[in-house]
Amino acid sequence: MKNIFKIAALGAVLVMGTTSCEKDSNNVIDQVFDGVTSGAVLRTINIVSNELPLGDESASFQVEIEEQDAQDGDLLESVDVYLTFADGSADEGDSSGGTTDEVFIRNIPASEFSPGPFGLPRTTYTITLSEMLSAVGLTGDQIFGGDTFTTRMSLNLTDGRVFSVDNAGGIITGGFFASPFQYTTPVVCPVGEEEFLGAYQITNGVPG
Repeated sequence: MKNIFKIAALGAVLVMGTTSCEKDSNNVIDQVFDGVTSGAVLRTINIVSNELPLGDESASFQVEIEEQDAQDGDLLESVDVYLTFADGSADEGDSSGGTTDEVFIRNIPASEFSPGPFGLPRTTYTITLSEMLSAVGLTGDQIFGGDTFTTRMSLNLTDGRVFSVDNAGGIITGGFFASPFQYTTPVVCPVGEEEFLGAYQITNGVPG
């Protein structure tokens, strides 16, 4: 009789053990991850140039980017590029302290990307100052040092999802992934080699 009770107890334990291993739809962890999907980023590999000296319309913004998604780049459809100008020197130039509306520059298809060292798609995007001015409807004499051009990128996936700066968290834009989705390029005043030669004494006019 004791053996019968032992066998019955063991059977109950096995049933309970089997039941506890089955998925419970009410588990907290299942609720946390319910509906969670993997996104995608445009990782900054190298900012080649990001300065626009006055008078040099061949100067450019150039950046190398890498697309990363849950399928190792297979979800990449294209990248849209947009541009905005902001006048940071209202007393100079002739842009009246304005900020232009964002304008569409171009679409970069997946075919213009090529596999990088880790097999993920990479490309280098370049836009010159001359192209920037034309896009926002300005001329070279309407800009001055302190003005900025902002290039924004929008990543389009084959499943219809779109990622850009407006739906990327801080860990994406400024963390490990280095994926800000947008870059601000300043207009600068070039300093000639013949300027500011010799020794100078600098005085701080603000106490402390």
